[in-house]
Amino acid sequence: MPQPRNELLRNMLSVCRQNRLKWCYVLADSWFSSSENMKFIYEQLKKHLIPVLKSNRHVAHGLADKKQGCYVRID
Repeated sequence: MPQPRNELLRNMLSVCRQNRLKWCYVLADSWFSSSENMKFIYEQLKKHLIPVLKSNRHVAHGLADKKQGCYVRID
């Protein structure tokens, strides 16, 4: 059974870390810009993600905005 694409991405990045590749950023298209991937890359791998986001997404500018439920549309 094939792996879902997001799971495959996380597995590939884990292998990169295990192989001690020197890298700081992950560039990804909108297919891989899920919150689960973002959290995994930032919290588990301690790396930065530069994703392409779809224009129908809403984001908070920071933790304070997120706590207040203040999100803005990405256009």
